[in-house]
Amino acid sequence: MPVLRPGDRVELTVVVRNRKVGHALPGGTNDSNELWLEVIGRDPEGQIVVASGLLDDEDGSIPPRTFSGPCL
Repeated sequence: MPVLRPGDRVELTVVVRNRKVGHALPGGTNDSNELWLEVIGRDPEGQIVVASGLLDDEDGSIPPRTFSGPCL
């Protein structure tokens, strides 16, 4: 794994595929589909140093800066 230092920029490319489930991802009706990816970066001691997509502890909402886009 690469060693990162404070201020380093990292680009993360993720591909999510629905394989052998028998329906589109996510399932359900089109008006209720919501999909996001939770990403957590930890230091060698296991402490969280960066996170995206975590639900708000108080109301369970997705934070405003979390990327969300169409489900293709």
